[in-house]
Amino acid sequence: MFKLLLWVQLGLASLPFQNQAQIFISVEGVGGQATLLEGVADQYLNIFAQGSGEFIAGANFRFQIGETGQTAPAIQAVDLIGTATTPTFWAQSLLSPTGPTNPADGFLLNVTYSPTRQAAEGVISITGAQPPIALPGSPTLLARVQIDGTGFASGESFNLYFDNILGNSFLDTQILDSSGAAISTSFSSSSVTFTPVPEPEDAVLWVGLGLLVWTGVRRKKHVQC
Repeated sequence: MFKLLLWVQLGLASLPFQNQAQIFISVEGVGGQATLLEGVADQYLNIFAQGSGEFIAGANFRFQIGETGQTAPAIQAVDLIGTATTPTFWAQSLLSPTGPTNPADGFLLNVTYSPTRQAAEGVISITGAQPPIALPGSPTLLARVQIDGTGFASGESFNLYFDNILGNSFLDTQILDSSGAAISTSFSSSSVTFTPVPEPEDAVLWVGLGLLVWTGVRRKKHVQC
């Protein structure tokens, strides 16, 4: 009897349970360290997901900038669809020749924000008419988070979180399978740092052209004399 139980346990241990799947979420930037321009609104942080072919039917995308209670930049919007030129993981399938022309037709989407807009949640699910989408093994755009950098100076840095949102251990980003169950997901250690606004190249060009014109005029006047 003991041998029989042992063989049953070994057999169960070898079965490919879905919760063994692993998804990795990261922020675009070197080593998960993103940058934004100081004092500028309407900037985007690109969030990527990478898996190994798991079929995804929805997500509870949760995001926080800065430590809980810290004076941090405000989240202006959470975009889980993207644009026609840079669609997210969700929209890529529905923008294919066999999918609907309007990606919104294939999704149910709801976004909420904390009172200070330090944290946000975007809940998305593929409608019943659309099959789950396979998550590729290469980093794929999952979401875009719009940040307001107004009032923040170069050098200021903030940690970025996808779990323990506002100190709640049960509020994590969840990637869901077709049954609505969460697939095992890990998150990169991420941050964002504000950098100086670069000098406009056009201004340098116009200054250079102005010097050339001024030099030419002086030479012309000198020849006439």
